[in-house]
Amino acid sequence: MPRPESPLDPAAGVVQGFAAELRELRRQAGGLTYRGLSQRCGLSVATLSSAAAGRRLPTLATTLAYVRACGGDEQEWTARWRVASAAVAGQGDAGSAGGPGRAPYRGMAGFRTEDADLFFGRGRLVADVVARVSGHPVTAVLGASGAGKSSLLAAGVLPALAAAGAGVRPLVMTPGEDPWAALAAVLPDAGEPADALAALHDTVDGLPDGSALLLVVDQFEELFTACDPDERLRFTDEVLALARRPDGCFRLLFSVRADFYGHCAEHAGLAAVLRENQVLVGPMDAEELREAVSRPAAAVGLSVERALLATVVNEAKGQAGVLPLLSHALLETWRRRRGDVLTLAGFTAAGGLDGAVVQTAEAAYHSLAAHQRGLAAELLLRLVAVEEGGAATRRHVPLAELRAVARDAELVLARLADARLLTVDGDVVSLAHDAVLTAWPRLRGWIDEGRAALRAHRRIAEAARTWVENGRDPSALVTGVRLEVMRSQAGPVSDTLRLSAVEREFLDESVARARRERATRRRGVRRLRVLAVLAVVGTLVAGVLAAMAGAARTEALRARDTALSRQIALTAQKLRETDPALAAQLSVAGYRVARTTEARSALLEYSSVPVPVRYPGGAGPIALATSAHGGLTAVSDATDGTVRLLTGTGRRLTRAGTIPPVAPDAKVYALALSPDDRLLAVGDTLARVVLWDVSDPHVPRQLAVLTDGPAGPVQRLDIDPTGRELAAAGDDGVVRWAVDQPRNPRRLAHLPSTSPVRTVTYDATGDRLAFGTDAGTVHLWRTTGTAGQVAVLRSGELTVPAIAFAPDGGALVTGSHDRALRVWRDSSSPSPEADVVLPGLFNFQVTTVAFSPDGRHLAAGSSDSTIRVLDTATWATARTLPHPDVVTWAEFTDDGATLASVATDGALREWALSEVFPRRMSAPIGDTTFSRDGRWLAVFAEGGLATWDTSGWVPGTRIDDPSLSGAGAISSDGGLLAAGTFGGDVVLYSGGGSVTLPGGDRPVTAVAFQPNGPLLAVAGRDAVVRVWDVGDPRRPRLRSTIQEARGAVLDLDWHPSGAYLAAASADGHAYLLDVTNPDALRGRAQLDGLTSYAYSAVFNPGGTLLAVGGVDGTAVLWDVGDPGAPRRLGQPITGATGRIIELSFHPTRPLLSAAVIDGTTWLWDVHDPLRPERVAVLAAGGSPLDAAAFHPREDLLVAGGGDRVVRFWRTDEEAVIADICRNTGAPITSHEWSTYLPDLPYEPPCREDGAPS
Repeated sequence: MPRPESPLDPAAGVVQGFAAELRELRRQAGGLTYRGLSQRCGLSVATLSSAAAGRRLPTLATTLAYVRACGGDEQEWTARWRVASAAVAGQGDAGSAGGPGRAPYRGMAGFRTEDADLFFGRGRLVADVVARVSGHPVTAVLGASGAGKSSLLAAGVLPALAAAGAGVRPLVMTPGEDPWAALAAVLPDAGEPADALAALHDTVDGLPDGSALLLVVDQFEELFTACDPDERLRFTDEVLALARRPDGCFRLLFSVRADFYGHCAEHAGLAAVLRENQVLVGPMDAEELREAVSRPAAAVGLSVERALLATVVNEAKGQAGVLPLLSHALLETWRRRRGDVLTLAGFTAAGGLDGAVVQTAEAAYHSLAAHQRGLAAELLLRLVAVEEGGAATRRHVPLAELRAVARDAELVLARLADARLLTVDGDVVSLAHDAVLTAWPRLRGWIDEGRAALRAHRRIAEAARTWVENGRDPSALVTGVRLEVMRSQAGPVSDTLRLSAVEREFLDESVARARRERATRRRGVRRLRVLAVLAVVGTLVAGVLAAMAGAARTEALRARDTALSRQIALTAQKLRETDPALAAQLSVAGYRVARTTEARSALLEYSSVPVPVRYPGGAGPIALATSAHGGLTAVSDATDGTVRLLTGTGRRLTRAGTIPPVAPDAKVYALALSPDDRLLAVGDTLARVVLWDVSDPHVPRQLAVLTDGPAGPVQRLDIDPTGRELAAAGDDGVVRWAVDQPRNPRRLAHLPSTSPVRTVTYDATGDRLAFGTDAGTVHLWRTTGTAGQVAVLRSGELTVPAIAFAPDGGALVTGSHDRALRVWRDSSSPSPEADVVLPGLFNFQVTTVAFSPDGRHLAAGSSDSTIRVLDTATWATARTLPHPDVVTWAEFTDDGATLASVATDGALREWALSEVFPRRMSAPIGDTTFSRDGRWLAVFAEGGLATWDTSGWVPGTRIDDPSLSGAGAISSDGGLLAAGTFGGDVVLYSGGGSVTLPGGDRPVTAVAFQPNGPLLAVAGRDAVVRVWDVGDPRRPRLRSTIQEARGAVLDLDWHPSGAYLAAASADGHAYLLDVTNPDALRGRAQLDGLTSYAYSAVFNPGGTLLAVGGVDGTAVLWDVGDPGAPRRLGQPITGATGRIIELSFHPTRPLLSAAVIDGTTWLWDVHDPLRPERVAVLAAGGSPLDAAAFHPREDLLVAGGGDRVVRFWRTDEEAVIADICRNTGAPITSHEWSTYLPDLPYEPPCREDGAPS
C-alpha cells in the first residue's frame, strides 16, 4: 500500500500553496498514482511526488509535465508558476542579510547626485568631462543607450565640480515634449514656459563675478523624438547663443544617444560642438567593471563572490549599452544575497545579465489579472515614442493621461513601478530606462506590431492635449485633411491603444465642427439641377445593370483573394518566428492566391533567413540520433513509441524502416547510434534498452533487450567512440554495458547516484564519462584503466539535462534548468566550480548541448523553443534558431555541414550551417559594392572592410582600421579597394600594399570607381568632389575638384558611360557633373524635388534613369537620356517610413530598391517610371540599413547596416518558390493546412519530390 503524502498547509506560504494546487489537479484527474503520471509524462515517480511535496517550488518543466499528464491547462499553469517563482524570490529578500539595508545598486533607474558615494568605475571619464566643462563653453557627452551617460553626469561630474569648487552653478533638465516648460521647472521664479528664456538670461546676468551657470541637458535626444521641430530649433539656437557670451558666464553640457549623432550633425552649431568638444562614453573595461560591481557593495558593508565578479566582467566587458541591465541584475542579486555576500547563485537565480529584466517583467506581467494584462500593454505602449525612422524611445507621460485610460490603470501602474519597470516622478510617468524597450521581448513584440499605431496615436494625443490646454477652444480642433487622416487612423490605433475619454471627445468635437461647417456651405449654395436625361438613361438601365453584376462578381472575388492573400502573408511572417520552414510554404500559398505586396514580401524575405528542412512527426517529447557520417538519422515518435529511420544527406532525407515499440505503452526518450552506423540503442519509459541492427535501415533487426539497466524511464543513452560500450541514464544512476557483441551484451558497472540522472555522455576518446543529475551535480568517471569517479562538479542548484565534451577533450559544457550554460576549460582536472558561467541566455531551462566537430561552435537548445549557436572563442551567440515548441535534442553531423534538431512538435529539422552563420562585420556597415563582373563583394564598415569571392562565398581580404569611415568601393576588375576615413583621406588598397589619398578634414561619405576606367571619385562632409586617376595605384594623381553642393555630399554614382557623376547632397539637391574632361570637372544640372537631405543617387544600368532618395522617405526619378537637360518623371515615390539611405537598380529588370533607416528594404517596379508600383517591403530585423546593392549580373540584393550583418535577398519570385519547395522538406500537412488556411481547399504548394505544385 502506498505511503500517504504529508499534509500541506496552503496558508503556510507560496510553496505549500502551489503544491496543494498540484495535488488538487491530480485529484480532479481521477486520483492518478504517481506511477501512472510517470508513464504518461516520462518523469520519474520521485520527481513528480517531490513536485507536490511542498518542500521547494518545482521547476517549470516539471510543473508542466505534471500538468500535462493530468490534462491541465499549460498556459494557465505557466502563469501560476511564474507568480509563485517571483513570490519565492521575494521571500528570500528580507532575511537574507538581516534586513533590507541600503541597496548598493540602482537598477535601471540610474544614479542620482545623492548616490555619488556608490558611483564607481568612471573616474577617468569624470575627470575628462570636468576638464572640458571648465575649459569650453559647450560640451557634448555621447554614448550608446545604456552606456551610463545620465549616471556619469548626475553622480560623477556634478559632485566632482562641486568638490573642486569650480564656481559653477548647475541646472539639470531633460527636454521632454516642451523644453521651455522643462527649463522653467528648474529655474527659480521662471513662471510660465513662455518666460523661461527671459528668466534664464536674468539668472545668468545676476550671477556673482567669477561664477557661471551650467545648464545640463540630459537625454538631449528627446528634442528629436518628443519635441516640435520649430521649438527644437529655437531652444537649440538660444542656448548655443548664450554659450557664446564673451564673459563665459553660461556653459552648456548635454548628453545624447550616439544613434542621434546624425540628427545633431544636421544643426551647424551642434555639428561644431561635436567636432570640437565631445566625450564618448564607451563600454567599461575589465578593471572599471570590477570597480563598478565590487566597490558599491563594499560601501554598504557587503562583498561580492569571486565567481560572480569574474562572470559579470566576462559577460559585460566590451558592451557599451549593458549597464542598466547589469545594474538591475545586481540589484536582484542583492535581494537574493547570502548573509553579507552577493553570490553567483543569486545572480543566476535572478536571471543573469540578459535575463533579469525579462524575469522581473514577466513576473510582474503574470501577477496581473487577465484583463489587467491587456491594460498593461496599452499603458506601456503609451510610454513609448516611435520615430518616423522607426527607432523606439521613452516618453514622459502625465499621470492623468494614463489614469484616464481605464479604471484599473493606477493599480497596474503601481504593480509595474514596484517591479522597477517604471518611474513615477511627481505627476509624470516613464519607463525606467530605454533598455526596457529592448530587454523585454514581450514589450518589444508589442512595439513591433504597433509602430504605425503608436505614431498615429501620438499625433492624436498631442492634438487633444493642445485642445485641452487651450480651454477646449474650437479653433484648436482639427479639420479638413488632417481630420480625415486622424479619423482613418483612429480604428487601427484602437486595436493597439484604446483612446482616452479626452481623445475620443476631441475627435468627436472635431467631426461635429466639420459637419456644421459643411452644412453651412450647403445652405449657402441653393441651386436646382434639372436632370432632363432621366428618360434616356432609363432605356439603358437593364443592359448596364447586367454588365455591372458581372463586374461586381469579378471584383468581389478579386477583393476576397486580395484580403486572403494579405492575411496568409501576415500569418506566414508571424509563424517565421517559430517555424520558418512551414512559414515559407505558407508564403508560397499566399502568393498563389493573389500577388499582393504583402504576399510577395513574405515570400522574398524567406531568402534572407536560415530555414531548415522539416520532417513532421507525432507531437510530444522525442529523441534523436544522427550518423557520424551523416547517412542515417533515427527519430522517435512520441505518439506511438516507434522510431523512424531516415537515410540520405544534404537537403532531403528518405524514409527507410520503422522500429516498433517493445510494448504498446512504451515511449522512447533516448536513442544512440554506434560510430559505424550498424547498431542503434533504444531506451524507453519502461526501463528497457533494446539493441537493433540497422546496417540495413530498411529492415532493422532486433538483437537484444536489456532489462538490467537503471531504474525508471531511460533518460539518455550514449555509445562510446569505439562502439564497444553503451551507457544508460536513469533514476538511480548510470549503467554501462559492453556491446562489442551486441547479441550478447554484458553489464560492466552501475555508477550510482542519489538523485535521478538526466543525461550521460562519453568524451572523444571513450576514456571518460560524465552524467548530470536533478541535484545540479555533474559526475565525471574514468571508464578505462583504474576506473572510478574522478570529480563531482557543481552546475547550479537545479537539474542538469545536458552535457557535452569538446571534440579535443579539453572543455566540458553543461546546461541546466537554471537557464545557464557552464564551461570547464580543462575537463581532465576540473575544479568544482565552472570557469565560465553564461546565465540568462534562455528564457527557460537548457535541454541539450552539442559541439560542432571542429569545436568552434556549440549548439544549445532550450524549453523556450530556441537553439542558440555560440562561438566558443568568445561564447557569444552567433545565431538563434527558432522552433515551434520545446527543443529536446540537437546534434551536428560529422562533416559539420548540418545541425539536426527535434522539438516536442514531433518534427525533425536539419539546418544547413552555411545559412546559419551570417556574414558579419565588426562594426556598422556603411557600403556594400560588387566588382563589375560580380565575382567580388566588398563590404565597408566603420573601422574595417572585408571581401568575399562570390563564386563560392569564400572570404578574401579583411582589414581592420579604426580610421575607416564605412564609405568605400571596389574597382571594376576587383583589384583595387578604396576606403574613406573619418579624417577626410582615402586609403587605396591593392595587391602591392596601400596608398593614402589626401583629402579634406571632414569624414569621407562617398567613394566610387569609374566603370572600366582609371578614375576614382571621392566626396565627404566638406561638400567637395575629388577625382583621382588611379590607373597606376602606386602613384595616384589628383585630376581635379569641384564644389557644386552647399552641404555634405552623401553619395556618388557613375553613369555607365563613365562620362558623368551623380552626387546627392545634404542641401536637398542632386547634381550631375560632367567628367568628360577629368582635369576640369563642371556641373551640368541641379536636380530638385526633395524636401530635405538627398542621401542617395543612382543610375539605372542603361543610363537613362537617375533615382534620387532622401531623408523624407521619398525618391524622385529623372530622365537623364540628355544629361544636360534632365527631366523629372511623375510624382515622388512615397511609402517608405524613414530616411532612404541607399538606392540600387536591378541589373536586368526594372526594379528599384531602397534601403531605409527603419530596417526595411523597399522594392518598386519602375517599368513605367511615371507610375512606379511598390512590389515588396523586406524586413531586416528592425536594425537600420545603410547600404544596399544589386549583384551586377544575378538576381541578388545585398544589404547591411547597424546590426553589422550582411543580408542577402533574391527578388525573382518563381526562383524563390522553387528554392522553398526544394529546401523545406515535407509538404505542409492537411492538418496544418486546416489550421492556418481553413477557408481554402487543401492544395499544398510543394510536392513530395520537392518541386512546386
